[in-house]
Amino acid sequence: MYRLVCGIGALALGLLLFGCYDWVFSSQWYVSLSGKLIVTALEAIPDLRSYLANSEFINLVRLVSIVQALVLSLIFALVFSAILGAFKGLISVVQYAIFGAFAAFMYFVLPALVTYIDNNFFASSLALPLKGSTGLLDVLIWYLPLMLSVFYIAGARRRQHARTERYWFR
Repeated sequence: MYRLVCGIGALALGLLLFGCYDWVFSSQWYVSLSGKLIVTALEAIPDLRSYLANSEFINLVRLVSIVQALVLSLIFALVFSAILGAFKGLISVVQYAIFGAFAAFMYFVLPALVTYIDNNFFASSLALPLKGSTGLLDVLIWYLPLMLSVFYIAGARRRQHARTERYWFR
C-alpha cells in the first residue's frame, strides 16, 4: 500500500511539476521580466547582437526563449531535487514522476508534431524544411529543457539512493 501511495504521489508530482512550469513559463510577468533582463545582457555584447541579426537559423526571439526555458528549468530542477530529498520514499518510484512529466510533455508536443507532419511530411517535397517546423521547434525549445532536467535529476537521485542502499548491505 505504501508503494502504491508513493507511486501515485510521484505521478502527481510529475504532472504538477510540468503544469507549474508551463504556468510560470507562459505567465506575462515572467516573460516580460526575463525578456528585459536577457535583452539587456545581450546588448552588452554588440558582436553577438550583430551575429544574431545576420543569422538565418536563430533569431533574437528564439534565443530569448531558449535562455528563459533554461533558467526556468534549472529552477524547477532544483525544486524537484529538493522534493526528492525531502521525501525519500519517492526516490524508489521516481519513474512515475518521469512518466507524469513525460505524459504532460506529450500533451504539448503531439499537436505540434501532428501539425508538422500534416504540413511538411506528406507534402510533395521530400526535404524536411526547417522553416515550416516553427511550431514544433518552439514547443521543443520551451519544454525539452525541463524534461532533460527531470530525467537527469531523477537518475542522479536514483543512483545516489542505490549507492547508499548497497553501502548498508555490505
